[in-house]
Amino acid sequence: MDTDHEVDVFHAVKMMRINRPQLIDMKDEYKYLYDLMLHWYMTNPEYRIYDKDDAAEEDGSKPASTRQSMRDKDRWLRGQNSVRKDPHKIADSN
Repeated sequence: MDTDHEVDVFHAVKMMRINRPQLIDMKDEYKYLYDLMLHWYMTNPEYRIYDKDDAAEEDGSKPASTRQSMRDKDRWLRGQNSVRKDPHKIADSN
């Protein structure tokens, strides 16, 4: 998590792929990482205190951030169907 209280999943994966080029190379795997980070964020209340800072930005007391907040991503992801596949269903269909 950086000083803006944001996680750059793409950059983290890019750095990991320096040593493990086969790691996270499909869109579904990136989606899973974003879902995982969102779940981690939503289940760890000590990091959710930063939502209060985002709310202050929205009311005009602070300049609005140009990046999308985790709260906005959560709203967006809840409206989307997950592209991950259930391994049990895949095994049953074969």
